Amino acid sequence: MIQRLPAPAPGVRPLPFPFRGALSLSFDADCLGFAFFEALMRLLNTRGPTPLGPGLGLETTSSLFFYSQRREHFSYFSGLGPDAPRCAEADRLDDYLRAGWIDANHAFGDFSPRGGFVRAHALRAYETLAALGATLPVFTNHGPANNVQNVAPEAPWRTWQRGDAPGHPAYHADLFPGAGVRFVWADSMINELAPPGALARLRALARQGRHALGPRQLRARRLSFPCALADGTRVRGFFRFRSTGEPPPALGNLGRQLAQVPWDALYARRGCVVVYQHPGVLEKTAGRVVPCGVEAVAARARELLAPLRFLAREREAGRLWVCGLARLLLYGELLASVRLRRLGPGEVELCGGDPALAPRERFQGLTVYDRSGRGLRLWCAGRELATVRNPADETGAASVSVPLVPLEDIWS
Repeated sequence: MIQRLPAPAPGVRPLPFPFRGALSLSFDADCLGFAFFEALMRLLNTRGPTPLGPGLGLETTSSLFFYSQRREHFSYFSGLGPDAPRCAEADRLDDYLRAGWIDANHAFGDFSPRGGFVRAHALRAYETLAALGATLPVFTNHGPANNVQNVAPEAPWRTWQRGDAPGHPAYHADLFPGAGVRFVWADSMINELAPPGALARLRALARQGRHALGPRQLRARRLSFPCALADGTRVRGFFRFRSTGEPPPALGNLGRQLAQVPWDALYARRGCVVVYQHPGVLEKTAGRVVPCGVEAVAARARELLAPLRFLAREREAGRLWVCGLARLLLYGELLASVRLRRLGPGEVELCGGDPALAPRERFQGLTVYDRSGRGLRLWCAGRELATVRNPADETGAASVSVPLVPLEDIWS
């Protein structure tokens, strides 16, 4: 379940100072009512009072549905037609999209009831994002076979997914590069502790594909990896940690997921984990999904929110970098590409990263060791970068960091 970041260039700290591990909660939008979504995001991402208690001051992002006809979760458009009207909360969702608090497209919508997705749905969604100046770098699959808009990056698991099948009415994957989609999650991309026992393990392997892991065969996996969709579109896939058994990942079993993370090993390896979650689901009982509501969760806050408070404590202690999904995945790409060029004593030029971004955004979070202890200046394309000097970390070396650019506060 521990995922590994790319090996950094010599002299680069694997994670932003002072953190020794990283975690992102990857939220699917299923059963996520808008009132609870607002309360939960305020709890996670602010430090003020919220309907669920004092804010935790983390950074946690979410996905959204663009289209849905179900009332139990919100969507940007009210209905399944490509010309469905904007929902009543669309203006507020624009705030989340512009600021980056929503960074994942959950398969464009919930087409489970009757299907019907066509390319026009994708075109309208991307036109909406373009008008806002927003992008969603992450695409995640959703639901059963009526969701033909899903994609299948791994050939052995291509069955009913047609979002990357040229000529099919649901084909849209060729739009990914122009829309800024860089990362894709498909149903086979699961890190999981398989239940003990040979038969149970075989069932887990069949259900989850070849990625189920036995408790003694845990393998570190890359945070993301290059893959091609059926139409040849190049993206990066990423794994999510599930390990909840038969019930779906839900707020009610988040504590069970976090209890399976070997925290000491994660910190020792400077690793990371992407946790697969449906925060709008309280639990699934007798085949029935119980959605989360503000009052229901507030009444059980001590139990249900304890895992989130644990993450906040780890973050405050300087051990765990809790960040948005796109931020973590993009940081992994940065780490894989950045190179250092010594300009002279105490001066280093940073090379690599996404040239479309300004240097401050491109290199944010990057931490470079100052082994001499006499100070270090960082440059990019002839311009000095603003940095923060850090004390010695667990290696005994001081460092300098390009500060992380915080997402806009949309709650104040």
